[in-house]
This record gives sequence, C-alpha cells and structure tokens, in this order.
Amino acid sequence: MDFRNKGTIARSHIIAVLELIAGGFGTFFWGVGLGMCLTQTYGFRLTDLFFPVLGLIPHIWLLRAGFRRRVYIGKVNRFNSLLTSDADGVRRVKDLAQDLSQQEENVIRDLEWLLSHRYLNDCSLERGSDPTVYLKMTEKPWVAKMIQVRCPNCGAFLKMREGTTGKCEYCDAPVHAEEKE
Repeated sequence: MDFRNKGTIARSHIIAVLELIAGGFGTFFWGVGLGMCLTQTYGFRLTDLFFPVLGLIPHIWLLRAGFRRRVYIGKVNRFNSLLTSDADGVRRVKDLAQDLSQQEENVIRDLEWLLSHRYLNDCSLERGSDPTVYLKMTEKPWVAKMIQVRCPNCGAFLKMREGTTGKCEYCDAPVHAEEKE
C-alpha cells in the first residue's frame, strides 16, 4: 500500500523545479549585473549597492523554497517506505524516530506538516503520552488494539500491540502482549 498523495507530490515536484530554475537564473543574472556595477570605476559609492543587493532577495528566496520543497518530497518517500513495511496498521513515533535516527519531536513536526499539506494519505497521527501513527489498511481493515502489559521481570507498565512480543523498555526482558480477561 502506498500512503503518498501522488497528485500533491507531482505538483510539488513541478513547483520545486520551477522555483529552482527561476531562482537560479535570477540569482545568476542579477549577480552578473551586480558584478558589473562593482567593476565600474567611475564614482562608485557603497550606498549604490543597496538596491542591487535588495534585488537578489526574491531570487534567493525562490532557491530556498525549491530546495525545501525537494527536502519534503524526500521525507514523504522515507516515511512512506517505513509506513508500508508495517503489517498491522499501527506505528509508534518512537520506532519511526529510531528508524530515521531523529528525535521524536522532529518526526512529529514533520509528520504533522506532511499530513496538514496532504502529502500523506490514509494515515493519522495521534498525539499523547505515546504518539502513534494509525494507518488505514484497505487490505486489512482491522487495527491492532493497544493494551497495557506489565513486564514480568521489572514490573514496569508498557503499552504494546495485542498479540505481539517485544522487549521491555527498561530492562530488555522479553514481554508478550496478551489481554487477560
């Protein structure tokens, strides 16, 4: 399953290319003009640089916007590859942060931005004590139930998906998540 919004990504890619082209050409030609001003020998004053340098700002801003847009397209692809590898439709932000080698706050910020700008489809971010991404799985319409289990070794309470086995966050002891009735 693909969680990327291909229409948004295609539009964003086109806009990024246009921003990079316009910003690059503008910066180059404006810079050449600025260089010509600096090489003139008659009556040059430092205050004559104000408007030519000011004219560079929109072109540099376009370059910056194009590069940022390309960075977010890369982030969409990385998140998509991590989310599609999930089998049960639930992915903890803590695990995503570890897979991406980033801090949880940065992963949450990026996910919120990508979701709010509609780069990612069929998933939602639930904030709280244990931020989690819930995926809408069309092949598997069920979503795993998160339960609280107690570590048999150290007694810590852990939040895990029902029916899974993992390690305790505190003592690395194996823990199996089963709901006791």
